[in-house]
Amino acid sequence: MPLLLIAVVVGVAVRLIVHRGWGGPLGLSAPHPLVMAVPLLSLVAQVLAQQPSLSGARSALIVASHLAITAWAAALAWRAPPKVAVEAWGIVAGFALNALPIAVYGGMPVSAAALRAIGAADDLDVAQGHLGKHIGTASGFIADVLGDVIAIRPLTTVVSVGDLVVAASLCVLIIRYPSAIERATRLGSSDDDHDHGCAQGEDVDRTGRRGSEQ
Repeated sequence: MPLLLIAVVVGVAVRLIVHRGWGGPLGLSAPHPLVMAVPLLSLVAQVLAQQPSLSGARSALIVASHLAITAWAAALAWRAPPKVAVEAWGIVAGFALNALPIAVYGGMPVSAAALRAIGAADDLDVAQGHLGKHIGTASGFIADVLGDVIAIRPLTTVVSVGDLVVAASLCVLIIRYPSAIERATRLGSSDDDHDHGCAQGEDVDRTGRRGSEQ
């Protein structure tokens, strides 16, 4: 969470500097209630996973919630403006990189070495934080590479490669997201080009008709 917050703050700050202001309204329409239902249901599933009475379904709830979030992000990326399509799919890739170890191990493995690097207590139970999605150290290539294995000491937190990809993509998306003015200008240019092309086609057609009549 601190990493994503920093990504948002940096993205907003750079956008303000580059555009010498916000750059105009982003032209974002209010999301449909069904669009927001997926992340809300995912959050509910992760909260339920912490309940002792549902301990048997903990892994299933955590895995399902993260797969749903990944699919939800992909659906939004599919409709993203072309200018930020790479950044939008970068966020999807980050979610997918996190979903893979969660699906394999039933939770996000956390490196004991990374925890020691940020000064965490030896008896820390990682499953008690972050909505219970974390599990202790797991063995295997996926856990070693895609688990929470990166210690960020200034933030006293441990993150994964997927977290870094999501944060970087989100930051750049905020900076580059086209404003309503840019999108309207681009749409107007496309219409002008289309009209110009049609006019040229009509001229050619008229010229061809005259040649054939002669």
